[in-house]
Amino acid sequence: MIKIKLDQPIDAKITLQARKTITGDIMILDHPDIDVVVSTNDNRVLCFPKKEYGDHIYAVQSRLFDHLVRKGIVLNGSVRASNIYGSLQGTMLSDMIKQPVVDPTQIAIYLIAKFMKEELHIGDVVDEYQDAYDDLLTEPPKDDTTPLGKVPHEPHKGVNYFGQNSVYGMYGQMYEE
Repeated sequence: MIKIKLDQPIDAKITLQARKTITGDIMILDHPDIDVVVSTNDNRVLCFPKKEYGDHIYAVQSRLFDHLVRKGIVLNGSVRASNIYGSLQGTMLSDMIKQPVVDPTQIAIYLIAKFMKEELHIGDVVDEYQDAYDDLLTEPPKDDTTPLGKVPHEPHKGVNYFGQNSVYGMYGQMYEE
């Protein structure tokens, strides 16, 4: 057993959009795609999609729980689907040392806030790439474009023209000379 003694407890302050439920659970609402609930009574972390479902939502949830497992607040084999569609949950490790300084709920909230800060910068990179791609399609550089000039209008373009020559609901092919 390793014993750690903290002479000066860590006093970290974070700012989150969070709410506390009647049961004492803490809902963290900062992420644009997911909501995270730290359940103090059940000793678990739950993650719900906000609006839509899909692979990108699961990827965010997976990155969150990978982060929490790597940092040692969520038990490695406990991450699984929850009873709500599209949600994941993981069991928080309990404080076996029983030091008054260590509170698993506070550590989980701090690590989730740290993940949110890192994650939101990843979203900025994706948004910047998407904006640059849209600009490339809508306003291409001059060296990638050719001037068309005036294109004369013709009544029919192409080699074949499928007209309205129909016999009993079947369509025929009309050729022009």
